[in-house]
Formats: sequence, structure tokens, C-alpha cells
Amino acid sequence: MSLRDLTRSTPFRLTLRLTVIFAASMLVCFAVAFLLIRRYLDTELHNQVTQEIIAWQAASDADDLRDQLMQVTRTTPPQSELIALITDDGHRISNVPDFGPVDGFRIVSAREIGLGRHRLADSYLVTSAPVAGGRLILGRDRERVSEELGEIFIMMFLFVILPTLMLAGGLGLITAQAAR
Repeated sequence: MSLRDLTRSTPFRLTLRLTVIFAASMLVCFAVAFLLIRRYLDTELHNQVTQEIIAWQAASDADDLRDQLMQVTRTTPPQSELIALITDDGHRISNVPDFGPVDGFRIVSAREIGLGRHRLADSYLVTSAPVAGGRLILGRDRERVSEELGEIFIMMFLFVILPTLMLAGGLGLITAQAAR
């Protein structure tokens, strides 16, 4: 059967249309799932940052807090977490040089922080809160969210959508040849 005969075949055209409709509906479903999963992962990250802020706020002595934060900022790379303490007297303890307070929770890009991209993640979930002796600014990288979502949806495409579309197309081709 030639390509021209195949494209004129009603079973093949119906299969092709149904495959396109199925693919479009799957893409809509995956888009909704992507948004829901991203929101869930962002919520989890928000909860982690909140818990860490609460843990730092539990320290009642400003000098101990300052000493602990100095140690943490020396050992924590800014690619994974941004930490800054601006003390009441204006002194700054931080693992990044120019990182100021934010209101509430905010997603901050590497450009806004002012260091080169090679030293930072693409974006961070950042918040600030009062602690003993100053204001603590804390940010966690969001790369894990993007990486996990990317891996999940690539696997879903490779093991769900692609085989289903190939199976539907193949069965449509067989049906079109049998109808001849």
C-alpha cells in the first residue's frame, strides 16, 4: 500500500485523529500534573526553610547564635543554601556578600544576589526573620525541584506517552492495511 493510499484510508485517518486527540489530552494532563507536583515540591521547600528559621529563632543568646552562624557560613556553599545574619549593630555574617533581607517568602534569582552564576544555583526560595541580636536571611536552592520534575516527566514521556502513541499508530497502520 502506497503512502497516498494509506492517507486516503478512513481507518488510518481516524486512528491518526484519535492519536492526535489522545496526545493533546495527555499533554494537558501532564501540564496539570507538572504544576501540581511543582507546587507540592515548592511547599515542601517552604516548610524546610520555615523549620530552619524556627530552629535558629530558638537560640536565645545573640553571641552563641552569631558564633554558630559564623561556623555554618564558612562550611555551607552558596550553591545549596544562602545564609546571612545582619546584626542589630549592622555587622554582617554571610556566605554571600550582597544579600539583603526580603519580606515574606520570595523566589530570588542568582542575578539578584549579585554573584556569578557559576557560584550559585538558578533560583532560591528566600525568607528573613528576626532572631536574637539581628535579622536572619535564609535561602534554599530550587534546583532540586527542577531536576526532580524534569526526571519525572522525561520518564513519563519515554515510558508512557511515546509507547502509547507508537502502539496506536502501528495499530492504525495495520487496520488501514487490513481494510484495504
